[in-house]
Amino acid sequence: LPATTLQRPSKPEEDAAVHGLGATVEETLSRRWGIVLQGVAGAAAAILGFLCAWHALTWGPDASMQGRHTKTHDEESPLLPFVVADHQLTPSDLLGEAEKAFAKTLEGDRQQTADFESIILICQRLIRDYPESEEAPKAWQLVSRCHLQLGLLDKAFDSLDHYADCQGEAAARESLVAGKSDEQAKEAQRSAIYQALYSQAGRFFQKNDFLLALRCYDKLLIRFPGGGRSISTHGAVAALYSRTGQPAAAIRHYKIVLDAAPDSPAGRSSRDSIVRILSNTGQHTNALEVVEHALSRSPNAYDRGSLLLRKAMIYQSLERPGLAIRTYRQIIEEYGKANTNASRQATAFLALLKHRTLNEIESDIFKPN
Repeated sequence: LPATTLQRPSKPEEDAAVHGLGATVEETLSRRWGIVLQGVAGAAAAILGFLCAWHALTWGPDASMQGRHTKTHDEESPLLPFVVADHQLTPSDLLGEAEKAFAKTLEGDRQQTADFESIILICQRLIRDYPESEEAPKAWQLVSRCHLQLGLLDKAFDSLDHYADCQGEAAARESLVAGKSDEQAKEAQRSAIYQALYSQAGRFFQKNDFLLALRCYDKLLIRFPGGGRSISTHGAVAALYSRTGQPAAAIRHYKIVLDAAPDSPAGRSSRDSIVRILSNTGQHTNALEVVEHALSRSPNAYDRGSLLLRKAMIYQSLERPGLAIRTYRQIIEEYGKANTNASRQATAFLALLKHRTLNEIESDIFKPN
């Protein structure tokens, strides 16, 4: 080759060429990184916008609802399009859809967690958008049922508290609208709260969900520790323990009622229940003491007749027929003319006791040596 083609370029020309190539590469890399960064920023903005929209739709501006739903939906639920689609649904529409979905979920072969959580979302939207509607308490009640199905007992009973509070607030508003005083409105509120929880406990009791019923009664005893409502609750707890074969616990609560209101219908009923439980468990002497103490309080004629009849029956259980016969005769002498229930039963029991005693005497007389 000619010598001229092998000559190196001069130093200034070489530096200029390198500088030009570096500038071109730097410009290219800068343009590409700009495109990448713009894409990342756009994606981040889209994700943030989606999350904000979902949060606003689900929870809204009501701060009282914040933090009440912590689970995420790992699987898509068929109810979510319903929640998102129509923003003009009435409280009745929302509650009706939630109730139908709940019934359908219970009937299905597979009860999906996502279905119950979606029902909770519908109810929470109703409560958020229509907090003073007639459907709001029912929505809280349905939320509680969903939490029970999910095994979330604490959340279920928190929702029951909200349900009762909604009932109380509605009762207070109605009282004020009717022209009642503030104190009367507060009493209406307390009464509605108590009735809501007491009725729910009764429903658990009827379904033999005794632990859930007892938890409801415990809530009532905490919220209403004294007065007539406390007496009613202790009586219900005693009946629950009696039903579940726990006589000692039942007697403990019956005694609370008896001590608080001995002469009231609830007190007399509790006393009779104590005597019955003691007799059924073979504690006849203790039962007799309760009856004797009640007789010493000078009860009315009707109550005295019932107590004497119970006393005679306890004597029979203690195998003391002479005292039993004497007590039956006392009842007949005091109440025979009035033809009361006690006198009629005493006459019948006395005849049976005499007949049995006579047979026992005869068998002893004619017993072979």
